[in-house]
Amino acid sequence: MVSSEIPLTQVSSQSLPVPVRRKFRLRTTLVLPFLVELVTAVGLVGWLSFQSGQEAVRDLANQLRNEVTARVSDRVRSYVETPQLVNQVNRDAIELGIIDLQKIAEARTYFWRQTITYKNIGYVGFANQQGQYLRVGWINRLSTTETPQIAEQLVPGGGNLNYYEIDEKGQRAKLAKSVPNYDVRKRPFYEVAFKAGKPTWSKIYLNFGNPLLQINASLPIYDRNGQPAGILTSQFGTDQIRGFLQTLKIGKTGQVFIVEPSGELVATSLKDQPLWVEQSQKAKKELQRVHALQSNNQLLRSSAEFLYGQFDQLSNIQRDHQFEFWLNNERQFLQISPFKDAYGLNWLIVVVVPESDFMAKINENTRNTIALCFLALLVSVPIGILTARWITQPICRIAQASGEMAKGNLEQTVASSPIIEVDRLADAFNSMATQLQQSFEELEQRVERRTAELRKEKERSELLLLNILPSRVADQLKDSNESPAEQFEEATILGRTSI
Repeated sequence: MVSSEIPLTQVSSQSLPVPVRRKFRLRTTLVLPFLVELVTAVGLVGWLSFQSGQEAVRDLANQLRNEVTARVSDRVRSYVETPQLVNQVNRDAIELGIIDLQKIAEARTYFWRQTITYKNIGYVGFANQQGQYLRVGWINRLSTTETPQIAEQLVPGGGNLNYYEIDEKGQRAKLAKSVPNYDVRKRPFYEVAFKAGKPTWSKIYLNFGNPLLQINASLPIYDRNGQPAGILTSQFGTDQIRGFLQTLKIGKTGQVFIVEPSGELVATSLKDQPLWVEQSQKAKKELQRVHALQSNNQLLRSSAEFLYGQFDQLSNIQRDHQFEFWLNNERQFLQISPFKDAYGLNWLIVVVVPESDFMAKINENTRNTIALCFLALLVSVPIGILTARWITQPICRIAQASGEMAKGNLEQTVASSPIIEVDRLADAFNSMATQLQQSFEELEQRVERRTAELRKEKERSELLLLNILPSRVADQLKDSNESPAEQFEEATILGRTSI
């Protein structure tokens, strides 16, 4: 019979893909997630702090721009309301016969008292259709060198405009100077009144004798037949607005300026920004107003350039606008707001604040937050490592004791731990070690007893052999456990038998 075997295919364990799992130490497992969470928390707190700072900057910039614009608007309105109010009061005085357009000289004291009462006006006066003109007060009331004067031209048809110093009673004193061939009827503040036919404003103009931007509130007076009889005028110098703007604190480097729709500057918060320049035209020097695009201040000029980029003409701006633009890699917050009154005044208030004015403190707070986070990280990392070591050391001792037990050193004990779970593990290990040691001792005792029993059996067997076999053969069997076959003719067996 032929037997056949089916070969078994032996697959080497090396041919099977064995998944390799990376192993980590317990300390690493405890510390690494803690560090990842802590670093993530620090980064998130820093990012949220920065984003919150950015949002706070925008809110603060909006509040500051609105607040500054409101303050400027309220103060400017209080300035420009006074000249129109004075004109209305004087119109009532004419209707009541207190002053007379045909008796110019008699109104000197009346106008002088008005200029003392109303601090927001420079001078007040009136003129009639015959060209007679009287005004009392200052051209630049804020000047520390200018004294109030009476300026009058009493010759019908025009003549010299004489400037007099004023005595304590508001009457003429010493003649200060005289301007020849002066006709008030050709002055802008006179012409604009009858052109509008109602209370209005003149254009802003420069006074050549005392360079100053000024504007006049003018009110036309008509006779009983509706014919032009003269005008009432009150002058207002824009230096009062400029003085107020320079008292405002807009961040650290913020600015506020007022422009006309033409782009010409009315007033600014900058002390070194001129509002007019002197230019030579055909061998004659002229004073010209400064356009915002011609400003020598970069922030003001850039703000104007940005606004002209947003609007073809500044006259197109009819409501408040807030913008952000960049200058020298720095964000700028800008707000422009129209300022108008019932008498035709049309200006634009511009507030611009660099972001750095707000970010300095916020960046400092952000840096402090990040520094505190990193400080917490530096403190927490060692604490985490110490905590991990505190947890892993008892476990490592248990592992070490287990290794010693595997080598046969059963007398192993592990100290208790303040950590409840680790302490339970140590108690279980100690209990297991004690039981294992007891079991081993019992086993040794059993082995010793069994060995003793076997030793006794061996001694009995040897004694039996000596009783049965010759001593030579018995010794040979004890030494080598074997003996060659031999023949004996006779043998005597001693002993008892039950047969």
